Amino acid sequence: MTALAPSPPTDVSHSATKQVPLLFVLPGALQESPDPALDEHGLFNKMLQAMKLDPTTYQVVTFDRNANSVILSSISCDLLVEMGVGPRGIERGIWLAPEFAPVNCHKVLFTFHPSELLQSPSLKRQAWEHLQLVMQEVKHLPP
Repeated sequence: MTALAPSPPTDVSHSATKQVPLLFVLPGALQESPDPALDEHGLFNKMLQAMKLDPTTYQVVTFDRNANSVILSSISCDLLVEMGVGPRGIERGIWLAPEFAPVNCHKVLFTFHPSELLQSPSLKRQAWEHLQLVMQEVKHLPP
């Protein structure tokens, strides 16, 4: 399966300081599976495809919640999309990992992790609404 991201997801513990317009942050690696009902990687690529994003305008970062060496503050962005805070987290606007809140990003949006969408397909409509907000915000990002 071909990833739509310009590069594979980045383990931020090895990242240098970088400026990106749009940053997707996911806890843990996306699981690939030949079974579409279990293929997080495939679903995430479909989400990116549906958004019709220019692959040069975004980066995908995965991190291990248990790794203390992960430093997201080394990345600066105009818009951060955090995936995986769950329905309650989205309602409250909380960070999945509070220690990463000081990321240097101008705006933060939250949505569901692909695994949450595969486990609860009823969340897909709400996730699409979140992605539509992202698409609107992307239109207003500086060139």
